[in-house]
Amino acid sequence: MSNPLNTVNSRRLASGLMLVALLVTTSACSSGSNSGSETASSASGGTETLTVGTDPTYPPYQYIENNEFVGLELDTARAIGKAIGKEVKFENIKYTAGITALQANRFDVFMAGGTVDSPGRREQVTLIDEYDTSPGLMVKKGNPEGLGTKASLCGHPISVFAASEFENTLKAISEQCGNNPVKIISLSDANGPYDAVRTGRSDAYFGNLIQASYQAPKFECDSVKVTDGDPYVGAFMVKKDNIALAQELAAGLQQIIDSGEYADIAAKYNVPESELIKTVTINGGDIPVGS
Repeated sequence: MSNPLNTVNSRRLASGLMLVALLVTTSACSSGSNSGSETASSASGGTETLTVGTDPTYPPYQYIENNEFVGLELDTARAIGKAIGKEVKFENIKYTAGITALQANRFDVFMAGGTVDSPGRREQVTLIDEYDTSPGLMVKKGNPEGLGTKASLCGHPISVFAASEFENTLKAISEQCGNNPVKIISLSDANGPYDAVRTGRSDAYFGNLIQASYQAPKFECDSVKVTDGDPYVGAFMVKKDNIALAQELAAGLQQIIDSGEYADIAAKYNVPESELIKTVTINGGDIPVGS
């Protein structure tokens, strides 16, 4: 699974530039989200609690809306909790402190926007693989430029989050374009790369397909998969030695996959079916799901 998109820091480098719980824009090409204060679901009396640490600043994976923790991963956590008979409680923590807090038993699970399941990360934690994802584009409605492969980006102005691994990947793609390089537009503010497409400054935003698919309707755009891009596996984490909990959570995740609830949650956040898994693995299959 090693590729330019799945380094240990790749997703968080991008997400650090998207530290916004809700995106608000008043243009004709975008729609706003409700804001809310940070809060956690309360565990009901008499029910065993599963505590999940998360940084709720990365939609669609986790964010706060109407004073509640919501998002692709957090809704999935609630569904897994129900499947295994546990009430889920969320604890707000910065991403950079998450693994240390997990190792210190501050919470049971750390969900961080689909951390890449990589050999390096497995040295620190045990990962329950929850979905596939690929590089993707947010393009103008109807994709008038016909973008969808790495080569198709050559010569086009393409926006990307500055200092992200996706920016590095885009630079590598541009180097393969010869005399017709990608016109890279690196932007730091939370809405910048998306607004660049909306205003016509950029022909597409380059990043994570799940993220692009979530943002596209807000900016009256479309999303497309980079068909020859390198996919990776996103996962959530438990302590490295807590194999029993990893297996219990994996069983719960498999249960909601088989019931169709997992797909329903994904559809709520515009996640393409191509990014969903059918069979749960732990550490990419290195640890058996069953005990």
